[in-house]
Amino acid sequence: MWQVLDDHIAPEVSSGPPLNVLTDHVALLFRAELAGVDVPAERWTKLSDYALAKFPKPGLGFADMHAAIAHAKGGRPDRVEDIIERARGPVADLTKLLARGFLQMASQNWREAAGAFVEVQPGHARLGGSNAQRDLIDFSLAVCLARDGRRKEARTVLSITRPRAIRKELLAGV
Repeated sequence: MWQVLDDHIAPEVSSGPPLNVLTDHVALLFRAELAGVDVPAERWTKLSDYALAKFPKPGLGFADMHAAIAHAKGGRPDRVEDIIERARGPVADLTKLLARGFLQMASQNWREAAGAFVEVQPGHARLGGSNAQRDLIDFSLAVCLARDGRRKEARTVLSITRPRAIRKELLAGV
């Protein structure tokens, strides 16, 4: 996995547009973590720096969601708070909730994080991106529920929103 990431997806080698580089890279790292892979902190820090360089002003919800993950996982809560405070545009409400959720998740405040992700559920398609990209929200909710001791609820959520995640055991501990 690391070789594919480093050879084809990482910002310094990818020829894709910045939005795709950010979202693909974040999605791969975050999915790996949710599956139980230990992602080195320096990968998140580097990705947080890239997100800030390419998307310094919140306002593009899909980018902001992925930047919030990178900043939260990179140990930069101030950058997540900046997204929460300055989010603009038609999906600012969702962006703020997601950023709060990822910030709470990084702090292992599972119940608070799950609450934020639940609030986003009815309208997350408004963020844009593919269904596969937005499953990060469903996966985050399920993982937070499971880590909060609500594994049955987590599996119920997945059985409705992403049944393949249960069949393929994509999430550690769920």
